[in-house]
Amino acid sequence: MTEDDFVRVYQVARTTRDVQLARGDPPNRSIQHTRELIVALRACGYDARPFPVRAIVENAANVRFRASGSVDVVAAREAGAFDIGLGWRTEAGHEWPGHLIAEIPLHGCFVDVSLDQAHDPQHGLVIANPVVFVADAFGERAFAPDGSERYVMCVPLAEGAQVSYFPYPEEQGFRHGREWNRG
Repeated sequence: MTEDDFVRVYQVARTTRDVQLARGDPPNRSIQHTRELIVALRACGYDARPFPVRAIVENAANVRFRASGSVDVVAAREAGAFDIGLGWRTEAGHEWPGHLIAEIPLHGCFVDVSLDQAHDPQHGLVIANPVVFVADAFGERAFAPDGSERYVMCVPLAEGAQVSYFPYPEEQGFRHGREWNRG
């Protein structure tokens, strides 16, 4: 992906997100918001597609805790470790237990237009949305919190935080819901 493409994709995502927030949408609508982003990216000539994932967004203290290999969760919480899971369970009012991001396969590019739902400065999660990243393939294999072995891609965020995306390509249930199929 060229630098110009990267900047253009980010600009499309930023504009799309600004429109979504200006109309008062709640930030946790990854299906609807990703669908709108895909439409905008396609209008700009990018072959964007939905990419179902689950994610863990963690602050710097939690990143350090996991890297230490410690299993003392009480000590981790006392040290300020904090994380938020996206898409690990179905929440009230949501039809699908997942988090949806966009993929532009030709460029190896992924865009998360709704990650700001994890924005929590009090816990060290300052999310500058959208998140655009390039990956040839999802990184290392790891065990996801649900016990399944998955590839994981860790993307650094502001202030030492990071988001870890676990792909769930088999979970296509979002395609049947009203958020994907409206307008």
